[in-house]
Amino acid sequence: MPTAFLFPSGAPTDPAIAKLRAGWRVDILERNGKQTQWIVTSSSAQSKGMEYMMDLSLESR
Repeated sequence: MPTAFLFPSGAPTDPAIAKLRAGWRVDILERNGKQTQWIVTSSSAQSKGMEYMMDLSLESR
């Protein structure tokens, strides 16, 4: 299962983030320092220059 890491630093600027697809495990580092794991159930990405807008549906793991 592919894994992606998301951080609370604002809009993602890595082009690879736009390749997130359903079934990927996503590790999210929350603002309180806790890391949580999620599974992407659906995703949609739009880009504008080097800024990506993601619409993700996640399921807790």
